[in-house]
Amino acid sequence: MIDHCVSAFLEKQRKKAYQVYVTDALKAIAENSAGGSHRSTMTRRWIDLVEKQKTKETRSAEDIISDFKNRLNKGGETE
Repeated sequence: MIDHCVSAFLEKQRKKAYQVYVTDALKAIAENSAGGSHRSTMTRRWIDLVEKQKTKETRSAEDIISDFKNRLNKGGETE
């Protein structure tokens, strides 16, 4: 029951966020079409906002291998 409530809440939030995004996009189009001096742009796409961004690995290959070996030697303990 709780899972259903959480899922319904998250879906409602996603729909609301999409509606706000579309409204902002339409506002930018209207401002840009009006011919005034103010111009608006949408800096991010909707898909970029809703899809989880993959975190880029910043460690070198040697660091990853060293960390892996250390974890094996310690029996899987993490610091």
